[in-house]
Amino acid sequence: MVDLEELLERTRDAQAREHLREAVRCYQAGSYRSAIVATWVAVVLDLISKFRELEMTGNKAAGAKLEALDKARASNDVEYLLRFERDIVRNSQSEFELLTPLEQVDLDRLFADRNRSAHPSLLAIDEPYRPSAELTRTHMEASVRILLSQPPIQGAAAVARVFNDMKSEYFPRTVEAATDFLRKGALGKAKESLIRNLIIGLTKDLLNESRDRPELDRQFAGLGAIRALYPAEFKSVLGDNLEKIASNTPDSKTAQLVNFAGRLSDVWDLLGEQAQLRAMEMLNNGQEEAVKLCIGWALSLPALRDAALAWLPELSAESLVELLAQRIDRDAMPYCLAKWTGSRSWRSAEENISALIVPLSELLEPVDVQSIATAFESNGQIRYANETVAHLGQIFDRSRKANSYKPSWAAIYKVLCDDEYSRMRSESLREKLCLTFGFAPWVQPPPVDDADLPF
Repeated sequence: MVDLEELLERTRDAQAREHLREAVRCYQAGSYRSAIVATWVAVVLDLISKFRELEMTGNKAAGAKLEALDKARASNDVEYLLRFERDIVRNSQSEFELLTPLEQVDLDRLFADRNRSAHPSLLAIDEPYRPSAELTRTHMEASVRILLSQPPIQGAAAVARVFNDMKSEYFPRTVEAATDFLRKGALGKAKESLIRNLIIGLTKDLLNESRDRPELDRQFAGLGAIRALYPAEFKSVLGDNLEKIASNTPDSKTAQLVNFAGRLSDVWDLLGEQAQLRAMEMLNNGQEEAVKLCIGWALSLPALRDAALAWLPELSAESLVELLAQRIDRDAMPYCLAKWTGSRSWRSAEENISALIVPLSELLEPVDVQSIATAFESNGQIRYANETVAHLGQIFDRSRKANSYKPSWAAIYKVLCDDEYSRMRSESLREKLCLTFGFAPWVQPPPVDDADLPF
């Protein structure tokens, strides 16, 4: 049972909190009818406060409601004021979606009990209304949970707001940052209905719509944030709905099923057997154009990893780039190195080292650096590409085991010193190698006197 003082702390609006405090005192004194009346007053004041907050965000319907209310108060239009109070819960649900239909039912019950408590004409004189302590406390707790503790943006408006946030290029792309962002906004104290609608809406969008990578990153960050904030609800909603949503996803979007399962751990089993079989069939018998859209995330799923690994020798450089954009995987290393060491032009050498080797820098082993050194020594297209030396510097900086690669870096250093074209571009890298491995700095040889030259 929720502590009564906690109910007061959770109430957002100051005026509503004051009337709820009165309700608490009445409850503690055993005046249950008075407690119910005070709770209803708190509900009405909170809804009016929410209308004002909506008006400040540009909601014209809320502004019209408040304008009519102010006019009725000024003219003492009792009939309108009574009708306003009678309809406020229904209007809050139907016009502003501040409540779900079930939440409206709960507050309608409070209104009915408030009428029984405050209007003796509704009851027989010899049968006074005596609400129980349990019923009174239930009304108080429900009012806070449903309404008094909640911000004024719920329902479809809140879902639309979160989706619009994710469309912004400024929405975070990591789960941690998105969690902080949403905790301070619409999902700080979200209702179950909002959480459910967001999870289902994002899942359907991620499985059925084509989005560019930045927006996909933002949506997955948002979905991951919802899981971090509401783990039990996340598990329950996906457990109840993911298989159905996945089964209705067209075959052309099968790669997105794999991406979804790969980026959100522990949901592969929730996809259902039909979707799992479709994913396996695509990897076993699909075309590269479809497979490359999900191969990286397929490697992260135990059920699909073997089928994904079988694709690696067949992938083009473009598909390997797509793989690394999805997931950095050590098993892709030999195939990425093969594409780069076989570069046949300066342009392809620059593109391949940037997109295929630099991202794997932290996973390099001695044998890989040896391959890099050999290619730099022997392949002129690689050695004389303008950006090669700069990328070698990035690889050296990012490698976690640089000191264990001394022979390979020594071979690279020798080329950097001996080859004038490479030497002009490598001062920074040569200094790093000298400091790390103790290589002798390159020294400008003395000029040759023409008198010493044989004629």
